[in-house]
Amino acid sequence: MDGFIYKQNECCIIIENKIHWAKDQYKQIESYIKSSSNDVSIDKQKIYFVYLTSDGNKKPSTESFTYEAKDILGYTDEENPGRFIQMNYRDHILPFLNNVLEMASFSKENILKTAVVQYINHLEGCFGLRKSEEEYKNVMMEKLSEVLLKECANEVERLNKIKETQTAVYVMLENLKKSISNPEEWAKQTKVLMDKAVLPVICTNKEIVKDKNDYCGLKLTIKLAGKDYVIAVSSGWNPYGGSYNNSYIEVYITPNKTKKYDDILKNHNFKPVGNLFCQYIIPRDLGKLTKCIKNLLEDLEKVNDFAK
Repeated sequence: MDGFIYKQNECCIIIENKIHWAKDQYKQIESYIKSSSNDVSIDKQKIYFVYLTSDGNKKPSTESFTYEAKDILGYTDEENPGRFIQMNYRDHILPFLNNVLEMASFSKENILKTAVVQYINHLEGCFGLRKSEEEYKNVMMEKLSEVLLKECANEVERLNKIKETQTAVYVMLENLKKSISNPEEWAKQTKVLMDKAVLPVICTNKEIVKDKNDYCGLKLTIKLAGKDYVIAVSSGWNPYGGSYNNSYIEVYITPNKTKKYDDILKNHNFKPVGNLFCQYIIPRDLGKLTKCIKNLLEDLEKVNDFAK
């Protein structure tokens, strides 16, 4: 869960943050509600669920927001949402932060005030609301109107043309998001970048692997001191079973019999997780990912007998 607030035996608020259009997982909302009820003994009828998006355009999928979840939260439709609350950063979080900045005393919290100011600026940039950029935005809108609306005879035609363009852009945006969230597509893009990066010779093989649940990832085989190890680059997949939230890329190196390599892994921000070493790269930045793996392999190669 991204946020969980509760008062024992009274009520709880579950916050699911989808600012970057993260994909809704199977029965995600339903499972959060049920686990909350079990974990802190909260009556299901006292659970509130906040679905927090970027600008309100993203809606929960039926795969996540199931009939059972709707029934528990008393949801009928958007006009009668019960205890299911849709909020967004543009219309709710940004005004809230501006109110905080105006009303709160930061006399002893200069760093906190700076953080709030920077985050307000970040959100205003995301939504094209920076006053410092208003002049440029107006010029861009004038140029865009000249190109887009020059053949429109009246305001009705202009309105219809803008609606058509808005719909087309939204559909294009949705298609791009689906493409990006597709694990197999990410694995292919990762392999292309890895091939271009020319990894050290200890990387003996690169292959795209898909399991029975269609979770997909890129498997790198590396040879250290005569032994084969695996780095698995995953967005919703790992080669040892199980699936993960495909908002992330997981990088694993195994087996855990790598005592003389531990310091190198830790220097590259890998952390032991069970019998694996793991690093989360958020958001899924393929450029950062490629650089991370290339730098790691270069350092491993320096102490590797195979490379010699």
